[in-house]
Amino acid sequence: ALDILGEDGGKFAVLSASPDAANQNAWIAALQEVLKEDKYASLELLDIVYGNDQSEDSYNQALALVDKYPEILPVDWEGRTRKFGSRRHYCFSSYAYRAEVERIVTALAERYGKHPAVVGWQLDNEYGCHDTVRCYCRRCRDAFQAWLKERYQDIDTLNEAWKTVFWSQRYRDFEEIELPNLTVTRPNPSHLLDYYRFASEQVISFNALQAQMIRKLSPGRFVTHNFEDFSLHFDHFAFCLLYTSDAADELDGVDLG
Repeated sequence: ALDILGEDGGKFAVLSASPDAANQNAWIAALQEVLKEDKYASLELLDIVYGNDQSEDSYNQALALVDKYPEILPVDWEGRTRKFGSRRHYCFSSYAYRAEVERIVTALAERYGKHPAVVGWQLDNEYGCHDTVRCYCRRCRDAFQAWLKERYQDIDTLNEAWKTVFWSQRYRDFEEIELPNLTVTRPNPSHLLDYYRFASEQVISFNALQAQMIRKLSPGRFVTHNFEDFSLHFDHFAFCLLYTSDAADELDGVDLG
């Protein structure tokens, strides 16, 4: 809050989707407690404004989306579909999920993008958390094959780069290349490295989809993301080229600075 209002502080309000949103109410209670500290004396919480969102309907929409598009669910290294019931239960290569994200972000940006009280946007939350960057579903396989074809252009170039002559691993076509999991022993390290690069770029392109919509419909506002510390499954440096600022979570306390 001080970063936005300046060192002299000022007055601000909190917007909550619904008066019965338990997670938001917990955050608001923590905020009110922290504001009692002397270092935040220059900040004044004027009001808490509640929207008319129907919480029960909102809580049900995530599962309803999975029911409609079960291919959203990611697949782990062992080839098991990860289940609904926690969070971040989606695959970055899912066309259905990307379409829904684009629809929701567009609606939010069209509604609030040019409102004078909106100074910036945080996109998504903690990419990479819970080992969710790398998925091994058929959609990722198909997208990985297309990524390899664009990168190497022809299969002989890939074979030479990956040194697939070792252990007679040569490929005749990009469509023969599977994801580098469930191999008998260690996968070809070049195969594995390219898959890691691909997975990283899937995160970046997924996020770029949101950033582009926000910049188009809400110009002049900052765009940021809150990183989870020490998540190395995607390229943070390439990712940050999308942003005017970035941030990292500090979950052992609340800091309003």
